[in-house]
Amino acid sequence: MVDYEEAIFIQGRVYKLRCEHCSEMFSLMGVSAENDTQHMDVMTAGQRGGQGVVVYKTTGPEFGSIVRGRPVEVPQRILDIVECDDYHTSRIVRTEDQNDDLRGLSRSEYLKKARPPKLFWKCPFCETGEAVSIAEMKPGEFKKQGGKLTVIHPLYLGMEW
Repeated sequence: MVDYEEAIFIQGRVYKLRCEHCSEMFSLMGVSAENDTQHMDVMTAGQRGGQGVVVYKTTGPEFGSIVRGRPVEVPQRILDIVECDDYHTSRIVRTEDQNDDLRGLSRSEYLKKARPPKLFWKCPFCETGEAVSIAEMKPGEFKKQGGKLTVIHPLYLGMEW
């Protein structure tokens, strides 16, 4: 049963990622909520191989480590819930503009052809690797493909659009 007073409904996309250095795969969920303050302390972690994703709200000390830029491990309390210790966090380390070839177009033409920036995540499995998205999908699609998505209270997965 959902406690609507403390529930935070999230939406997002699942990204299947592959490291360009070690070729390991993992998945993460890009999360959004009704407003920024509701999801700024939400973390996502992926399982080696890309079939498991967990989304959870951090505690104050955990969030403090993130703000200070420290490497973040998935807390034991979360690993106990998912009954697996092979979940890893990552962060975006850089982006690459994919629209250089669109310079000089009218605004309406640019908007028709524009692509989002290419995102690069730090590989949680090797020291130097960066991972890129090889697929992006709705959470329901991820589950239909055999993925396991665990969203931990007080977070709840909202409707997919």
